[in-house]
Amino acid sequence: NTPELELPGKKYSSFELFLRCIFPREYTLTEARIDEILPLADEYDVKSIRHKCESWLLTELEFKEAKVHPHHVSVDNDVAFLIKCFYYGSIYCLEELYKKSFDSILPYKLERYVENTHYLMLPEKNKRELTETRLLKIENDVKTRRYGDSIFASHDTYRYAPDLFK
Repeated sequence: NTPELELPGKKYSSFELFLRCIFPREYTLTEARIDEILPLADEYDVKSIRHKCESWLLTELEFKEAKVHPHHVSVDNDVAFLIKCFYYGSIYCLEELYKKSFDSILPYKLERYVENTHYLMLPEKNKRELTETRLLKIENDVKTRRYGDSIFASHDTYRYAPDLFK
């Protein structure tokens, strides 16, 4: 007779995966598995699993930024992954992941991620921080590239600063 413990609101498959991750080399991490076990690692305060997940996500970010196949599929896919990492960094206090994904998101236009599920779930303070930092970066870049006496560059901004408008 094996005693059973009920865990309301938890999927059996997710919790089994979570437990297997506690034991080294039991499972290989993937993005889908991290989506399942990171919330459990946070809830049960298992720092070693949170750290493994963060390390995997940071490595995946590097592969995507370097456009390594099969990690890099498309810019839209990469931006969605960046937003997911930013969200995870924010809600699970994964500081290195938060900083790296934050810096990597800045060049992208808001329209690329404004309707992304993870962006919509972000706390408002994180959305505001991202938007304000991006705006300050754009203003600074435009100011340093301006021509003439105008405060902001004219419509030529798009031509002279295309990297600001990915």
